[in-house]
Amino acid sequence: MCNLICPACGSSAVVRDRPVLRVKARGGPVLEYNGWRDVCVLCRESFSVSDLEDPIIKETLRQSERRSIQESLRFLETQGYAAATLERILQIPQRTMEEWQVRKFPPGAAVLLFILKKHPDLLRELDWEQ
Repeated sequence: MCNLICPACGSSAVVRDRPVLRVKARGGPVLEYNGWRDVCVLCRESFSVSDLEDPIIKETLRQSERRSIQESLRFLETQGYAAATLERILQIPQRTMEEWQVRKFPPGAAVLLFILKKHPDLLRELDWEQ
């Protein structure tokens, strides 16, 4: 038992559980992590009063986002959009694309690449050299 009070019934009969939880970044795969959950033995209410899992959640989301970017870049390459082509069409500096390839991603990179992965026709419309 923990030294916690259930917010639903006021009981101190609270146990800490460590279930496998799932999290997904936009466009990324679902990843699992061991989180923390407090459960009232009397009313079975589940809650969390600590932010013990915040760093775990943030890191798991970063991993999901990294995978999303890597998968999107691989997919776009199979569609004929190599790094140099993406740089030209999206007017992204070469250095930016190099950073994406070595896993240094700005916040919007995953979303942008996810959209382009789902709608590669947008790249064809933006490619004024075709």
